[in-house]
Amino acid sequence: DKDGVVLKVTEVRAKTPAAAVLKIGDVILSLNGKPVRQIPDFVCGMTGAKADDKISLTLSRGGKRIDRSLKLTVRPKPDGNELARKLFGLTLRKIDRKLASELSLSTSRGLVVVGIEAGSPAHKLGIALKDIILQIERFYVTDLDTLGVILEDVKPGDTIRLGGARGYVRYWTAITGASPPVRSAPERTKRR
Repeated sequence: DKDGVVLKVTEVRAKTPAAAVLKIGDVILSLNGKPVRQIPDFVCGMTGAKADDKISLTLSRGGKRIDRSLKLTVRPKPDGNELARKLFGLTLRKIDRKLASELSLSTSRGLVVVGIEAGSPAHKLGIALKDIILQIERFYVTDLDTLGVILEDVKPGDTIRLGGARGYVRYWTAITGASPPVRSAPERTKRR
């Protein structure tokens, strides 16, 4: 910022306690009465905070100084399977020993592809049923909860590296999240 280093709100997720208190562009001046001049100040101030704790914030909004309080809640786990379906057209299932044996898979770890939407990014790349997803970027994926945390911040149009296996052959590929369909404006008719 022109005045030096500031901690500015750049995103507020809908349906969170922050959505009722913070706005994009707010500058956080203090947390629980302690000055916030950089990210570590904020992180240290939040260390040890738990669900149902109440924190106090001093903000600068539009040049005005305001005080707000915020009750913390448990962050819900993102649905990994839903995110994989929306972004890439994949339906996945966690591999366990029983499933690995039933499907004759080469490993009992990772996520197996059990569905692919026609025309999706996964379909266009040639990802096949029974392919195994082992990594997203540098993170190993062993369950759908982990996948959800990894994919939570991937947006349509973002490209990520995916590490997989088909049989005993391992591969890396780049996959781009599906963009939402473009809706055309309804056709206008002339009134007489």
